[in-house]
Amino acid sequence: LIGCREKLRVAKRLVLMGGDHTLSYPAIKAVAEKWGPVALIHFDSHLDTFPPMYGQDTWHGAPFRKCWEEGLFAKDGSTHVGIRATTYDYQDFVDSDEMGIATLTAEDVHERGVHACVEVVRRRYE
Repeated sequence: LIGCREKLRVAKRLVLMGGDHTLSYPAIKAVAEKWGPVALIHFDSHLDTFPPMYGQDTWHGAPFRKCWEEGLFAKDGSTHVGIRATTYDYQDFVDSDEMGIATLTAEDVHERGVHACVEVVRRRYE
């Protein structure tokens, strides 16, 4: 979090690619502190909005739930793209949707095509 805050003192944007999923929370928190709620485009195979597990609310499967709980996301502005793997229950999709995060699965991208999915993402920011 401190490193992201330091970068944002002089930067106009922060792009974070790769790394452990737990890096997402402090980066999003730092951006939201500077500019307000964040609209996230999340490219991954997993939702990363899962509830706490084993007594941990911050773990690699839950950074975006924590962001939502703290009001760091813009209402109905974020989108998951490419989801194709592990969910524990259909409720995981329901929870993510209730957080205002749209989901485009890998199957959606394949069937609709990239351009149609880009338009879905774009419309969420209008």
